[in-house]
Amino acid sequence: MDFKPVKIAAAMGKAFRDVRGGIPEEKLQEMTDKIVEELEGMFMEKTPSVEEVQDVVERRIMTEGFYDVAKHYILYRYDHAILREEKKKDTLEKIEKNDLFVVKRSGKRERFSLFKLKKTLSYAVEGYEDEVDSDVIATQCQLELYDGIKTRDIMRSLVMTARSLIELDPAYSHVAARLLRFMLYKDVIGPEVINFHNLSQGYREAFKRNLRFGVEIGRLDPRLLEFDLDELANSLVIERDELFKYLGAQTLYDRYLLQNPDTREVLETPQAFWMRVAMGLSILEKDINGRAKEFYGVLSTLRFVSSTPTLFHAGTLRPQ
Repeated sequence: MDFKPVKIAAAMGKAFRDVRGGIPEEKLQEMTDKIVEELEGMFMEKTPSVEEVQDVVERRIMTEGFYDVAKHYILYRYDHAILREEKKKDTLEKIEKNDLFVVKRSGKRERFSLFKLKKTLSYAVEGYEDEVDSDVIATQCQLELYDGIKTRDIMRSLVMTARSLIELDPAYSHVAARLLRFMLYKDVIGPEVINFHNLSQGYREAFKRNLRFGVEIGRLDPRLLEFDLDELANSLVIERDELFKYLGAQTLYDRYLLQNPDTREVLETPQAFWMRVAMGLSILEKDINGRAKEFYGVLSTLRFVSSTPTLFHAGTLRPQ
């Protein structure tokens, strides 16, 4: 789900205030919940467009019998559609003039580079060039840009654009998952450190660094530091990150990867996650490193996946 229920409720609430002076909060929440339920059922692996969300909102208002509010909402949609088109036109003109600025993670502003965008896409579509049209993704993504957009939000837009095309060809699911991983790698490894041409070193160093940090902040069991972290880091098979299509990758990132509870910063890549779970399962074994590698080999290839409580808690201070 990439639409925001709070925005849906706000738009409906405004329409009701303009026409009827307001609506009881309970009724507004009930309508919003029904809209979200319908959208989730309609768009399981596809991101609905603004217009598609608004179609469902409009139908719900009419279904509830608020025809005067629905009429007002239709006019609201029309006015905002014009504004969106004007903003898109302005953005495309700025891109053409090389006058659109983006904000990097460091806070530095720089000119938007279509070359960099297409270079990122070239990595993401590798092996799927016959099924995936990267130019379509690039063009659609440009329509979502605005002056001062954060580079992380550009990556998120690429992910959502690829996701919206999954219904055209399943290959877009792999591309969306890759783009999501690129964003995750920058978060975990560090945008200034990461080198996609030599991902291995940064990936393995991040595993060791963040595992130690997890112990330091009280999220992970200190006994994990008794393992041979160099040996286990070298056992990570980074290519297995490719086993996840988009929906699986998004679920993993949203629910299971270890986070800093204070900053919500993600501390694990997929293979670091599997290894941390394997270490948690091996913590009482005699040969802790050997058993961890055995468990990792089974988990990371998806031949067997532990129950959700185990995935959540293995290796933490509150193991299952």
